[in-house]
Amino acid sequence: MKISRRNFVASLGGLSLASIATSVPAIAIAGETDYRALVCINLAGGNDAVNTIVPTDDNHYNEYKAVRPSIAVSKSTIVEIPQTVLDNHGQPVTLGLHPKLAPLKPLFEDGNATVIINSGILKEPLSKSDIESQVKPLPPQLFSHNSQTSEWERGAAGSTLQLGWAGRMFDVLESNTSIAPLFSISGNTLLLRSADHSQNVLKQNGSIKLSGLSNEHMESNYQKISEADSDNPFVTQMRSVMGDAMHVSQALAAQIDKISDWPEFSSSNLGKQFQIAYKLIVSQSQLGQSRQVFYLKQTGYDVHDDQLKKHPLLLADLAKNVAAFNNALSHHGLSDAVTSFTTSEFGRRLASNGNGTDHGWGGHQFVFGGAVNGNQGIGVWPQLQVDGDDDISKGRLIPTLASDQVHATLAQWMGVQHPEELRYVFPHIDNFASNNLGFMT
Repeated sequence: MKISRRNFVASLGGLSLASIATSVPAIAIAGETDYRALVCINLAGGNDAVNTIVPTDDNHYNEYKAVRPSIAVSKSTIVEIPQTVLDNHGQPVTLGLHPKLAPLKPLFEDGNATVIINSGILKEPLSKSDIESQVKPLPPQLFSHNSQTSEWERGAAGSTLQLGWAGRMFDVLESNTSIAPLFSISGNTLLLRSADHSQNVLKQNGSIKLSGLSNEHMESNYQKISEADSDNPFVTQMRSVMGDAMHVSQALAAQIDKISDWPEFSSSNLGKQFQIAYKLIVSQSQLGQSRQVFYLKQTGYDVHDDQLKKHPLLLADLAKNVAAFNNALSHHGLSDAVTSFTTSEFGRRLASNGNGTDHGWGGHQFVFGGAVNGNQGIGVWPQLQVDGDDDISKGRLIPTLASDQVHATLAQWMGVQHPEELRYVFPHIDNFASNNLGFMT
């Protein structure tokens, strides 16, 4: 059986094949290339979007307060931001943030952030009447953590595709770099699986995770092969591939070590992930990468209980590190070149279960960066009422924007422009009225 170098290396943890130089300057020079990067921040567990982005005008706040009286954010503590959207009756809704998200307010005031209202997993647009009359089917396995995470990462709801939308994006973007521009700092992810590239799975110290060598038996066999004299072509190939993999791991870690830590990041798991992403971004010239994608994950959002304690702590950590990331990028003149965005497998139900919230469907997303058009929020504000016009199953919001529409907008900013290329990245995108939501400049 023929074993390709790519497939063999992928089995060892997602490494690229060629080596990179180690004797390089530590800091990239902004503006040398047409550089762009996406940073995905997965709020894993299902973020309670209803308490994350809160209406501040009296009519809509009163509706919000009525549906969750025991866990609603106090109106006096809401952080006001200069963004509005319309509700489904055409009435304006003024928006604010959970008080623990206060460090994000300057980004909104500078026009470098926007909110995406009521997005979620959709194969095609769905109304409440469509669902109740069973005219159109629901996306498969709604409200399941694993399946819904896979659905948004795949970017093709209900399909059997084994590649992620960010990975497919790099199948159509030119990338002749010696190391793949796909970086996960939180384990192997479907989002970054590509036909043409292997994702780089990094540890929080910046080294590449060689998952194959964590197995003692595999490590022992590799040592025997690497040390043995042999004319066997398989042994020669394996030795070469492993040598490349080890060199890439060492060289990439060495490059990251040349960049000083940005002091504003927290010492949390998320802060450490941001630190690595920051160092790879400012190293983009040395890595020869004009495009990059990063996957970060913050866990803990499955707040079925003790929500008033758990959720604010998560949001505080998120806000601190997003603000620090923005400051670091601004310091290096890279704010316009890097866009970060949040995702979550689903939102939470409108009403509290007594001490927390249960799995929902539609939720809200953030997008941050100097290329963001932050003049207006994106989407239609839903009615926050159990059994209302915009919910099913006792308080689960029906999304009015597909996550594919949000991510297709980001992919076009990255350079996916031809309609056929966009359909390859997002196979269902023609089902929706718009494939670009206009929040990127």
